[in-house]
Amino acid sequence: MNVRLLVLGGLLAAGAATAGPIHAYGGTNDLARISVTVVYFLPRDRPPVPDWRDRIGFAMRRVAAFHEREFSGLSVLDARMPGEPLVSELTADKVREGDATAMFERMAAEARHRLGWPGARDGSFPVLLLFSDQNHRELDDFTRTRIEDGVPVHEGHVGPDGRHHPGAKSGGSRARMDPRSGGGIALVTADGWRVPYEGSDCVAYHEGLGHTLGLPHPEPADRSVMSTAQYHMPIHRSWINADQKQGMGWAPAAAPPPSNTLFGAFHARHEPAEPRTGEPVRLDLSWPEGARVARITTATQTALFGPWHEAVLRPPEGTPPAFVALGAFSGATPVSWRIRVELADGRREELWGYFQAADPASRSFWYDYRFEPAGKRIWRAAGPDLWTELDPTGRLKVFRIAARDSDVGGARGTLATELPGRHMEVFIPDRGARPGHLLFRLTGEKDWKALGEIHDFPR
Repeated sequence: MNVRLLVLGGLLAAGAATAGPIHAYGGTNDLARISVTVVYFLPRDRPPVPDWRDRIGFAMRRVAAFHEREFSGLSVLDARMPGEPLVSELTADKVREGDATAMFERMAAEARHRLGWPGARDGSFPVLLLFSDQNHRELDDFTRTRIEDGVPVHEGHVGPDGRHHPGAKSGGSRARMDPRSGGGIALVTADGWRVPYEGSDCVAYHEGLGHTLGLPHPEPADRSVMSTAQYHMPIHRSWINADQKQGMGWAPAAAPPPSNTLFGAFHARHEPAEPRTGEPVRLDLSWPEGARVARITTATQTALFGPWHEAVLRPPEGTPPAFVALGAFSGATPVSWRIRVELADGRREELWGYFQAADPASRSFWYDYRFEPAGKRIWRAAGPDLWTELDPTGRLKVFRIAARDSDVGGARGTLATELPGRHMEVFIPDRGARPGHLLFRLTGEKDWKALGEIHDFPR
């Protein structure tokens, strides 16, 4: 059975743009209609994410709305997805053998063979888009951890303000044009869609559509969707550079065409960016002018395979609220959130996000010590006033906090002294502070020296 995800057309006012036809970048392939076959690729030894249809459907709606906006309605998507996952004949380990490109080609070959893609041609530009349940290397993308030398370590991009964005070395997303079909093939690995980091929808477009249409990375790098947008913003706040679109036959309209959707007109963002345990979390909301709200549904989830906890709000007289509360979390945990809004005029929008509620008293990290005994040294907060360091031999050192909120070299952090002799002082930068190196100096010394770069454990 096929599920029709969406057929976008007419979301922008007819006649608003006159350029065209839109064609592939650097080619002549007609892009007036792009037929996307969307596949949830599942290794045979992995269970499917329970709400995978919702997650992939959200990503594709964002991709389609962004594409139509950027090309003024002159190029639209027709996306279809089989009703069930494509369960691979291979295990996850077999799928990921070799480098990330070999994994991509292996998945693409199996999917196109089993689906008979692209099938009968109808004049549209065919794209085979795989949303993989795995990454090139094993990674828990909900906690953002992988195991290295038996130790769980963080892997994933976190912005200076503590917001989580996609980007993991273990990922492996790829895309290319496909001369054999006259279309394109793309892979979005698990780190780019299973968990809704801010900017994940940028990954879905960048790899899932942009490169399959021939779009390159712009030079110099910027924050457009074909460059670094995923590390900074959701897709409705990004763009495709005008010179790239012009290279595909697009021309700017005299005025932006009106839209009958909420894409880009409604926005939600969690605050604080990096909440602590017990601290109330809210979604700050922005609305289009004159909006009247019929219904708001929020939901949170603290495990990828766990339930969503929903709350419904019907604002009095339809007045748009400036924020909605998500609640507070008693323990350190990753949290996915979702908000669905419906206006009185029938327009709807949906946004997803993610944060990690952190317990400051339970912080732990490691750094690599280069001298004997060399290896990972693990630091843990031990109550309100102490830190401990465990070296590879099992020896434990204890440090007492001497001052908080100190500044060393432009980084904020904590000063602590070794017990019992107090002959060494260390500076522990706050989580996310830059530069993020553990520093030390001996009693009587003025200058700090670096012990190593701090790698925080998952919260």
